[in-house]
Amino acid sequence: MIYLVREPEGDLSQYVAQMVYYQDYLAEHRIERFLPDGTTNLVIDLCDEAKFIYDNNSLKPIQACRQSWFSGMMSQYLSIDSGTDSKMLVVSFKPGGAYVILGQPLYAFIDKVVPASEVFGESINNLRTQLIEKEETDPKFQVLQAWLQDLIQPRSFSFEVVRNTMAKLIEAPLTSVEELASKAGYSQKQFIHLYKTFVGITPKLHQRILRFNDILALSHKKHRIDWAACASECGYHDQAHFIRDFQRFSGLNPNHYLQDQGEWANYIPIK
Repeated sequence: MIYLVREPEGDLSQYVAQMVYYQDYLAEHRIERFLPDGTTNLVIDLCDEAKFIYDNNSLKPIQACRQSWFSGMMSQYLSIDSGTDSKMLVVSFKPGGAYVILGQPLYAFIDKVVPASEVFGESINNLRTQLIEKEETDPKFQVLQAWLQDLIQPRSFSFEVVRNTMAKLIEAPLTSVEELASKAGYSQKQFIHLYKTFVGITPKLHQRILRFNDILALSHKKHRIDWAACASECGYHDQAHFIRDFQRFSGLNPNHYLQDQGEWANYIPIK
């Protein structure tokens, strides 16, 4: 298996967390569950076979994804193909980063996976062709970074204010929305609207997803854990709230996660 990660350079590093290339991945499972991780993603499939999204309960295909697609912020888990035998480039945007590239309100994409051509137009198809033509991986990353760099749009004052406030939320996930709005200089209603525009979800939901991922970071690759202590460390005030959030974002209770977890914290082998 080839699995390469590149962090973008220059101005792009403010908006893109990483670019990943992988091929020849061989998994024993065909379907896996992707748990919300607080990112939006552009996936460029360099093969022609469709990949599928499945109904979370029946595991029947409900959406085919071909060539390239854009995945908005997820507020619930998603059942997807495992990626076996795939050859892909994946761009993971930092929270708010996709807005600068797309120039569109990100709340329009919450819990959605759409063809990338609906977002980027014909340029994404031209980019995919260029990436396929490059045989070596480094030129692929260079072409991809240059394409993304050209898409960066001017940032508004309100975007910069919300981005700075969001950074404080990520550092201290338990900060109240009222306090965040006050520091940003907006009413709560205005702040929530701007946050949804630039990030895709409300700050409160973003806080919950960040806290859930803190739990995953503490528990992944472990076989036993003191869930009460783990929940308390991540800011949950009661066990019921913790379990409710864990089931909402993973579809599993915490102990089942330990049993079913895979190689990566946010991906669970299903079938």
